[in-house]
Amino acid sequence: MITSEDVLPLLLEVCLSFSERWTEQRAFFGEGFLYGDLDEFMQHIVELHEAGQTEELPRVFEVLERFYLDGDDEVQAAITNVVLEGIRTTAKDTDEFIPYLQPESIKQWQQLENFWEDEIPLEENSLNEA
Repeated sequence: MITSEDVLPLLLEVCLSFSERWTEQRAFFGEGFLYGDLDEFMQHIVELHEAGQTEELPRVFEVLERFYLDGDDEVQAAITNVVLEGIRTTAKDTDEFIPYLQPESIKQWQQLENFWEDEIPLEENSLNEA
């Protein structure tokens, strides 16, 4: 089972370009918390994509899929609420990220999309439920 402590080390393995930024964030903020670290990571991958530096993105999204399949509830919720939702609200063209998504990630992405389009009322929202 992947826990919150495992998330950043696994992401850093596949996204070496984030290492310096993450080190700087840790030096400035101290030991982080999962949502803050993932927010910084999400911003990084959006910036990579918008700069046309997409080499690491397939591996990043493979790891995100692994978090859905093997992560605990906290990890799964954080990936949806910070990474996927962050991409939706930060990226200039969110559709360009869809090809990177894998089956569970696609399902979560679609649930977010339905929620944002008011197709799922808040009380019936089943984000992260398999």
